[in-house]
Amino acid sequence: MKILVFQQIYSLIILGAEGVTLTLLHVNDIHSHFEEVNVNTGRCRGTEVDGCYGGMSRMMTFIREVRTSDPDTILLNAGDYYQGTIWYTLFKYKPVVQFSNLLNYTAMALGNHDWDDGLAGLQPFVNQVNFPVLASNIVSEDLKGVSNSTVVQVDGVKVGIIGYTLLGTPNMSNSDENVFFFDEIESVRAEARRLKDRGVNIIIATGHSGYTLDKKMASEVEELDLVVGGHSHTFLYTGHPPSTDKPEGPYPTYIEQENGRVVPVVQAYAYTKYIGLLTLKFDEYGELEYPLGFAAPILLDQSIKKDTWVEEQLKPWKIYLKPYTTPISYISNPLYREKNEESSMGNLVADSMAAAWPGANIALINDGGIRTGVEKGYVTGEDVYNVLPFNNTVDRIQLSGAQLKDVLEDAVIDFCPDQTCEPEHFYQVSGLKIFYDIRIKNLGRRIRKLEYKTLDGRFVPVQDELIYPVVTVSFLLQPGKSKMAEFTSTCKQGPLDYTVLTEYLKKNNPVNVKVEGRITIRYVQKR
Repeated sequence: MKILVFQQIYSLIILGAEGVTLTLLHVNDIHSHFEEVNVNTGRCRGTEVDGCYGGMSRMMTFIREVRTSDPDTILLNAGDYYQGTIWYTLFKYKPVVQFSNLLNYTAMALGNHDWDDGLAGLQPFVNQVNFPVLASNIVSEDLKGVSNSTVVQVDGVKVGIIGYTLLGTPNMSNSDENVFFFDEIESVRAEARRLKDRGVNIIIATGHSGYTLDKKMASEVEELDLVVGGHSHTFLYTGHPPSTDKPEGPYPTYIEQENGRVVPVVQAYAYTKYIGLLTLKFDEYGELEYPLGFAAPILLDQSIKKDTWVEEQLKPWKIYLKPYTTPISYISNPLYREKNEESSMGNLVADSMAAAWPGANIALINDGGIRTGVEKGYVTGEDVYNVLPFNNTVDRIQLSGAQLKDVLEDAVIDFCPDQTCEPEHFYQVSGLKIFYDIRIKNLGRRIRKLEYKTLDGRFVPVQDELIYPVVTVSFLLQPGKSKMAEFTSTCKQGPLDYTVLTEYLKKNNPVNVKVEGRITIRYVQKR
């Protein structure tokens, strides 16, 4: 039904049109979700009342039907194909190459997690895919085959596609030291002007820096006609949403430049649950007409049949996953992963880390280290890897109370009182109660109250001069990843996070964890 509706809309637009009309599909933040997901983008168990969503086989079905209607359809991937499920933890880039080649993208931008295994993990992917990989703001003599942009032709008209990657990638991933990242907007602007000088009048930027930066780019780079983004996992929608996801803005988000031009910004959530679909009409001068002919993120639900051939391609990989499908514990209530606030999933993971080190009540883990939640019911090894796919060790360091406060202050340095920012850092905690005040001019002084849970269960104020054992993940102890990296001289290495959470789930079966007021954040917009 969804595909038929698109075909009808598309035919009406093309038949009466002058100039060129582009059909564009886009995805972002797939994070190795090759199989379908449940309504909350966790593992599909096959027992869901309303069925499951997305996955490579549904994507293939929808993409093939759209391309049948318009063979010149542009298909973009805005980055973060790597990391996020057991598929990447066990198989690394190999299934990413296979299934991305099956979908045959027009181009893909690099995301920060595509660097998680460094150049050694990224270069084979770039070498083996059948489409251009783009990043205009990266310079490296070591990285081969990544371009600033690519140019395709639609009905004889040149269309330029420019890629960009998050400037903060070195702090969030494992890019090599000889890879240099530059300002996204300045880099895209320079490449757009170069393309204009070559006679390319339609220019699309696709990249992985988040909704806020995408809107800024659309406002400031005069040469752009469209921005296709990723990284922030933003769900955009106009009208009543087709599922449980809450829109953070309209789809598309129209940004007006100072010269009066309007540049749409789009993003398609994450994990293959949606795929963005646009028709873009340009006049003879290469100017985009708006509102657009058709624009919506398409929910890949049960109405989109799975492609049987792609399903067959998935089967050999699934054989290797069987050892991780045995139930190991029971979850009494759904555990949700929330960003930039306390979450039930974060509480469980942090508690498991603290329990791994006798005598240490405090544990900290970054939001980005927790990739998904878990539904009520039996949990498997696959679920654990989907939550914690990075294979970090759970380590212990020693911090004074003053140092602990500095670490926690740094975690909210990017927060805005009006909540319009997209912070990159935040800690889920165990053994602490934190009260934050987020004001315009109180950076470094945002902790209003900080209490520590003693071994006998009491909460007492953290004392600056006392030394506290703190448990965290090895990623945060790498140089540049967090303030805790300054204190590795006291580090003792522990077991893998997968082992720690698995053992905790077994020992505490059934598991019942909720949000309980560990972290309170007050946003104050007054100066």
